[in-house]
Order: sequence, then structure tokens, then C-alpha cells
Amino acid sequence: MPVLEELPPVEALVPHRGPALLVDRVVAMSEDRLECVGRIPVDSAFADGEAAPCFVGLELAAQAAAALEALRHRRDFPNAGPQIGYIVGIREGRFEMGEIPLGQELRAQVRLLGGASPLAMHEVRLFHGEIPCLSAQVSTYRAGRAFLATLKDAR
Repeated sequence: MPVLEELPPVEALVPHRGPALLVDRVVAMSEDRLECVGRIPVDSAFADGEAAPCFVGLELAAQAAAALEALRHRRDFPNAGPQIGYIVGIREGRFEMGEIPLGQELRAQVRLLGGASPLAMHEVRLFHGEIPCLSAQVSTYRAGRAFLATLKDAR
């Protein structure tokens, strides 16, 4: 996977902010793959002592998938900002650790398996150093303006 030299900041790819933003930076990308690093912040709502439950790593991996989708989307729409998305399914989830240490660098690998916009399926893997934390197939839904308008109108 080629290393990317000039990428927009993660905040331009993923709509999360503050302790909800788990991805720090994208380190490599190809047509259908992305690798990034991130961490579960020590002030995370999921923090329990010095760790968080391993399933919280799924959110980091989903944010990495969102970054991949945003970068792919920017090829056609260079000025596009981050889009809201949702995890709508998890298949073949495997947790290798019970907990993930807080504040330490984690590496997420994402591979696009397929989909039809706004739905996509990604294979995700998360590592702490060389130690596998989790792997899964994550289905996501990228919300468009029309969908968000229906949510706003439903209030």
C-alpha cells in the first residue's frame, strides 16, 4: 500500500470531534484499502481505568472506513466535506483482547469489500503494535442530505 504524503487532516474526512474522534492520521491508501493510526483517548466515555472494552475499537475501525470512503468520494467531489455515517451491521466479529489500552497508538487496516452507495461493506482489523485486537466485516450507511433532512423533520 503506498504511503500518502499530502492528505487533508482527519477532521476533513471524519465528522467526529473531541474525544469521539479516534483516528489520528491516515498513513497509507490504495484504491480499496486504507491504513491509519489512532487511539482511544484517556478521557473517552468508554474509559474504565487504563483501558476500554475491545468493542470500542470497532468505532475506530469504522472511522477509518469513513476516511477511506471520504477520500474515494473526494476524487469526484474535491471540495466535499466529511459525511455522517452509521454502522448498520457487524459480521464475523472476532475480539482477540478483552480490553484496549487508553492513549496508546493503534493501527487500523480497512479493505473495501463492496457495496452500492450509500451502503458499503469493509473488512477491518485493529492492532496494538503487532498484537491483533479485533477483526470484523462492518457494514456502513453514509447519510446523504435527503436522509438527514428527514431526521430533522421528524423532531
